[in-house]
Amino acid sequence: MDAETFKDPEVVAYMNEYFYAVKLNAEEKSPIKFEGKVYLNPDPERTRSVNEFAAMLLQGQMSYPSYAFLDGHNKPVTNLPGYHKAPEFLQVLKFIADEQYKKMSWQEYVNQSAN
Repeated sequence: MDAETFKDPEVVAYMNEYFYAVKLNAEEKSPIKFEGKVYLNPDPERTRSVNEFAAMLLQGQMSYPSYAFLDGHNKPVTNLPGYHKAPEFLQVLKFIADEQYKKMSWQEYVNQSAN
């Protein structure tokens, strides 16, 4: 996604306007401090050991790549696993930025957008 989706001008502009994007290595060995709590990698010497922060954000559903979306109060909105092309990812961004997730399911949103 770094090579394509995150270089799409429309995706970049939308993310810059509505989101604070943070790239995180889920297997980060160093402690991560977030909202006053320190998250550790329980076994930093072991290959594929996951930092507690990534596990918390992704609710234990470890899949790479994955995207965790938080609201303005740092509360989880949703996670999105896998590769997504720019048009689909932009649709997800709009669903979240416009807070449509509070009003309808993703499928309802997709169906409504198709009409």
